[in-house]
Amino acid sequence: MDSTKSHTPTPNEQAASQGDGIGAAAISGRRGVKKGRKEQITHTLHTHLIDKIDSRARELDISRAAWINLAISAKLKADDAAS
Repeated sequence: MDSTKSHTPTPNEQAASQGDGIGAAAISGRRGVKKGRKEQITHTLHTHLIDKIDSRARELDISRAAWINLAISAKLKADDAAS
């Protein structure tokens, strides 16, 4: 990062820097790890679902995570269109 540019802290960064012992995740109600504009979460699935997801992802030559993101986005879009 260019040291001449100023950085405006995000609300999560501001909360985390307050030094009150409560991290940004606790304040925002989120527990995932921030990675840029994304947030890493943990979700447990049955192995038969993982096998199906992996098979479909291979068919599209994409990662499991990319397939899951596409599936979630498609479902949300369909739900929005239905309402």
